[in-house]
Amino acid sequence: MLLFLILVIAAIWDYLYRKIPNWLICIGLIIGWISSSYSIFERVLSLFILFIIGMFGLMGLGDIKLWMVMAMFLGFIKSCYVIGLAALLLILHQFIKNWKNTMNILTISLKDFWLTKKIRIFDQISYAFSPYILISFVILQVINRAC
Repeated sequence: MLLFLILVIAAIWDYLYRKIPNWLICIGLIIGWISSSYSIFERVLSLFILFIIGMFGLMGLGDIKLWMVMAMFLGFIKSCYVIGLAALLLILHQFIKNWKNTMNILTISLKDFWLTKKIRIFDQISYAFSPYILISFVILQVINRAC
């Protein structure tokens, strides 16, 4: 429930200001660290892996920090499921909203990766990602409770 509240606040704040407040991340990390049922090794390893991902600039740092909070509450693997579904929801939403531009970006990205083995980084300021994180978290919680 607490993670849900953190994600709701982050989604609203990110949608309005395109930024996730550090005070929210700090509160989430502290409470997540204290209440986590995962080993200290797993928590530290999760933070380290996500820090490395953040260094490559593949996501906004606010989104990476929010992912760190989720990893404290859910564990690294389950938080990866949330982020993966959020990315798919973002692509689907952008495809529905503007399919030509989305197909162009996906084509360029795949061609660049196929030919150069490098990931092309596009501007990440044009959308708020944490609302997709919130939606995917809710979807996965509903699926988890149904099974």
